[in-house]
Amino acid sequence: MLLDALTYPIRKNGWMLLLSGAIFALILKALLLVLPLLVLFLFVFYLGYFGAYYLSIITSTANGSDEMPDWPGFSDFFNEILWPFVRIMVVVGFSFGPWFVLLLVKNNQLVWLPYARMAAVAWGWLYLPMAALTVQISGRYRSVLPHVVVPAIVQLLPGYLVVAGACAAAFFAAHWLRGYFHTVAYVGWLVSSLLALYTFVLQARLIGLLYRRACPTGETAAP
Repeated sequence: MLLDALTYPIRKNGWMLLLSGAIFALILKALLLVLPLLVLFLFVFYLGYFGAYYLSIITSTANGSDEMPDWPGFSDFFNEILWPFVRIMVVVGFSFGPWFVLLLVKNNQLVWLPYARMAAVAWGWLYLPMAALTVQISGRYRSVLPHVVVPAIVQLLPGYLVVAGACAAAFFAAHWLRGYFHTVAYVGWLVSSLLALYTFVLQARLIGLLYRRACPTGETAAP
């Protein structure tokens, strides 16, 4: 499963999709800087567009495809951008909500606070893959709730820990590497963008494979 996910983003025309996506991401980031009045719209568009692709990889993988899907369109803003944005925000919010709340605590004299934040991050990475999977498979937002996600995690232990750990490790490794490349103009920015896309494609592939292995003849994922 891990080897499959590592090679998935660069199979066949996958590298071309990554490159085009990385260039498009850089263009959107540049627009964020030069069009401050459109920051909210561009933020929603950015997360919605790439979130839609993340979810489409989960769907296509769960349904048996071994090739990266084409990039989504954006002619229908509500269905192709806004609703994927909402879905991604719901998944991330439920996964890392405790961490976001703990970030608001500014009392540095609390000895337990750093440990609680680390535990909240660990919980977020444990929760997120299954939350994304259950919401995408069912097509229902209530599937992100703990009474759905936690039993599903328990059912797939211990293998699920490998997937969750790999998703977290890929994120932090890419974040560390991007810190070096991001300081190099142009080429470094492109490499940094490629690393970010490669990481989230890998994560989505792992999540889709998790469903495929657990339910080889199960229901297909929602669009």
